[in-house]
Amino acid sequence: MQVLIRCENIQKSYILGRTELPVIRGISLNIEAGRFVSIIGSSGSGKSTLLHVMSGLDVPQRGQVWFDGAPLFEAEGARTIPRGRDSRQNDSFAAKVFSQKAAAPDGEKEVASKRPVAVLERSSASLESRRNDLLNRSFGFVFQFYHLLPEFDVLENVLLPVMVGQSMAGWLGRRAMTEARARSLLDRVGLAGRLGHRPNELSGGERQRVAIARALMNEPKVLFADEPTGNLDARTGREIFDLLKSLNAAGQTVVMVTHDREIAARTDAVVHLVDGRVE
Repeated sequence: MQVLIRCENIQKSYILGRTELPVIRGISLNIEAGRFVSIIGSSGSGKSTLLHVMSGLDVPQRGQVWFDGAPLFEAEGARTIPRGRDSRQNDSFAAKVFSQKAAAPDGEKEVASKRPVAVLERSSASLESRRNDLLNRSFGFVFQFYHLLPEFDVLENVLLPVMVGQSMAGWLGRRAMTEARARSLLDRVGLAGRLGHRPNELSGGERQRVAIARALMNEPKVLFADEPTGNLDARTGREIFDLLKSLNAAGQTVVMVTHDREIAARTDAVVHLVDGRVE
């Protein structure tokens, strides 16, 4: 089977105030095309952080993620690491810690120092551009709290991924075809009769179905789901999971974070995290 995502020695820490908090520590794993993989573990074990790193939403201090054989991130010494979760953190302390943790081995430093700055900047910009393109076109995302725009109706929320980055002329030229796809997806998730409703007029399960349809709009190679059933009652959660299973049966690669071991047991493979490591 084709390996779509390969993680090599992923390490990620956050800075809370003046404290470094290691979250994932040396994780290596493969995600194969067409598989349904679940990531489980206790609260704080690094599940969501791992999902965010392997999808390019977050940047690790060390290690690399490969998608379709190409790297997602710059060389370790050249990465821009996002600030920690505490907005009051000391910037100089964070910079010092991250520069130590993300520093490349001596041999890599020497090679990097000989490259023209413009070359390094072009390489970094190219990788960032690729990540942004993957986030919009090759990766679909479903989150626990839906993240639907309240002022848009169901159909408009589902259309958003296609509208992003489009010129007005480009959008108008594709609108009929795009709306037909959105309507088809909403029919597939059981919401054909709710197209004109706003999110606050829907149940939690219906909102999550809208979020799944939106995630599928650009025909992503991988669907990332972060606790997609965590905000739902047990029955509705099972319905959403069954929907994800049906998508996977049709060929969709799915990577799902969940705290529900019963649900995880029904997926193709389970990655169990304990204190930021694969058990």
